[in-house]
Amino acid sequence: MERKTVKSFVVVAISIWVILVEAIITASGLDLDVGIATKTTYSKLLTDIRDNVKDPKLKYGGTNIPVMAKEGTSKLLLIDLKSSDGKTITIGISKEDKFNLYVQGYLDKVVENNREVFRAHIFPDASAYAKANMFIQQVPVGNKYRLPMKYKSTYGDIEKNGGSRTKLGLGVKQLNKFINNVYGKPFDAKTEAQFMLIVIQTIAEATRFKYIENMILAKFDSFENKPDPKTIELEVSWQKITKGIKSSDAKGEIKPELILKDAKGKTWKVNKVSQIAPDMGLLKYEG
Repeated sequence: MERKTVKSFVVVAISIWVILVEAIITASGLDLDVGIATKTTYSKLLTDIRDNVKDPKLKYGGTNIPVMAKEGTSKLLLIDLKSSDGKTITIGISKEDKFNLYVQGYLDKVVENNREVFRAHIFPDASAYAKANMFIQQVPVGNKYRLPMKYKSTYGDIEKNGGSRTKLGLGVKQLNKFINNVYGKPFDAKTEAQFMLIVIQTIAEATRFKYIENMILAKFDSFENKPDPKTIELEVSWQKITKGIKSSDAKGEIKPELILKDAKGKTWKVNKVSQIAPDMGLLKYEG
């Protein structure tokens, strides 16, 4: 009787553990059918991501800009992107404080012995949590198809392999093209790196910045929607801008002023929240 009780307890404990793990790492119904995406469905995805990661109680600088929540038990966001060829790649994005909305890797499938098996690609500088938990249900740690990517997740490292992001078009058309170029294919550093540059900017950066979202929407059907100097500046200034807005005074003045670049690459001095607020989609958690 005692053995049965112990066995039952172990089974229940394992079941609870599995449920808890699944609750922490599974997707939150976030997906985009890239092949038939419209301006509406694309913007909805970005809004859904913001809603998923924000703390509705946090307000910085007297604005209504969503603010990312402090790290909790849910540490990963999984987003399914389906191409026009019916191929689905899942992107893993971190919700951890030190990896705020950073892409950690992606999941696709590859054919082995006439059947498709999952293949996980993880950035070598991904968080310890992501390395241990992301996509483990599909590709357990130690599986030969759990692959460390050949470069880190910084723009500098990715661009060493894929070329300058200023020369790559952004948006769903490019995203669709590169999903088909990468899914199930033999590893090619340049193609994969270009895919990562497009994913990071079209999904993660456009979630952070309304400016980037609006730029993509303005030329939604274009393959030549290349990031301008302001886009590049915003992408490396998220924390600085967030801190400026958070520390602004009751009049909405930012001191010291933020020194940024405009769309033409000229110096852009921002000393009021109202100057930068329309460009923001999400602020970084800063306490």
